[in-house]
Amino acid sequence: MHGVVPVPLLGRGDGERQIRLKASQGVRQNPPAGIPKAITAALAAAFHDAPARPDGTLAPYTCSNTTCHRNTRTVCGTPRARATGWRPHGVEEERMDWREVIDELEAGVERIVGTLSGLGDQDMRAPSGLPGWSRGHVATHIARNADSLWNLLESARTGVEIPQYPSLDARNADLDAGAGRSRDELAEDVRATAARFVEAARALPEETWNVPVKSMLGWPHPAWYTLYRRWHEVEAHHVDLAAGYGPADWPEPYVRWALGSTLTDIAALPEGRRGELDGLRITATDYGESADLGWTPGGPEASGSGRALLGWLSGRSDGVGVSLRPDGPLPVPPPWPHEPTGF
Repeated sequence: MHGVVPVPLLGRGDGERQIRLKASQGVRQNPPAGIPKAITAALAAAFHDAPARPDGTLAPYTCSNTTCHRNTRTVCGTPRARATGWRPHGVEEERMDWREVIDELEAGVERIVGTLSGLGDQDMRAPSGLPGWSRGHVATHIARNADSLWNLLESARTGVEIPQYPSLDARNADLDAGAGRSRDELAEDVRATAARFVEAARALPEETWNVPVKSMLGWPHPAWYTLYRRWHEVEAHHVDLAAGYGPADWPEPYVRWALGSTLTDIAALPEGRRGELDGLRITATDYGESADLGWTPGGPEASGSGRALLGWLSGRSDGVGVSLRPDGPLPVPPPWPHEPTGF
C-alpha cells in the first residue's frame, strides 16, 4: 500500500450536527476518524460489534457518529473530509502510512501472545475482565475477530459481499467451542489469524481500500477503516484478559487516535444518548485540549491524562486518574465503541 492515511491525534467532528469538539486553539484535525466497575456499560466492548442495554443484554444499535464534513483531503486517491476538532498542543499534523498502522497491529498481537505465554492452561479458564467470559473466550474472540475482519478485506478485494460473521449465534457458538482449549492452542490461534489478516491487508490493492464494507450490525465504512477497528480489538481485549496489561500500557499512537475517536463518537450521539456525560467538559491535561459535550460555563468538568480518560470512557478502568469538578462520583460513560459514519 503506497497511500497514506491521516491519523488524528484527537478528534473527529460533524459540522452539520453542530457537534462541539472545542479546540483550545481553534485548529482543525484530520480523521479517521481504548476492568470496569460499571461493567454493564462496557459490555458492548466484549463484542465490539454489538451494543448492550443497561441490563447487559444485546440491543439494536440506534446511535450514530461522524468523521467529518469539511475541508477535503486525499486518502488513497479519494477525497475524505477533515474535522473541526482538537489535537495535542503544538502538533501541526500527523500522518500515518498504512504500513505503520499494520505495524502497530503486529506489535499489539505480539504483546498479547507474550501475555498468554505467561499464563497456564488453568489460567485460561479463569474469569476475564468481561462478564461471563473466561480468558479463553477473550483469546478466542481476538482470533475469530481477525478472521471476521479478513472477510471484509476479502469482500473489498473480490467485490462479493461477504458478511463479517454468518450470524451472532454462530459467532457466539464459535467462542464457546474455542474457549476451553489449551494456552498454547489459544496463543497460536491468536498469532496465526492475526498474521493472515495482516497478510491480506498488505496485499489488498490500493484501489480497493475505499470500497465500502459492512460490520456485523450493518455499519458501513471503507475497507481501510477495518484496520482501525482491529486496533480497538487488539488493545481493548488485551486489557480484558485481566493478566497485567492495562491502559497504562497502551501505545501512545493508539491513545491519541482512540481518545479523539471516542470523544467524537460520544459528542455525535443523539440527544439523551450520552447519558451521564451530557453537559460535561472533558479535558486531556497532557494534550491541553478539551471536548464539550453540551457543556455550559459553570458546568461539571472531568480531566486527566489522555490514557486515563480513554480507560474510563472505554470501560477499561473505573476512572483512576480522572478528576471531576465539582467533586462527586464519575459519570458512567455510554457503551463503547460506536458506529463509525461520515466517510
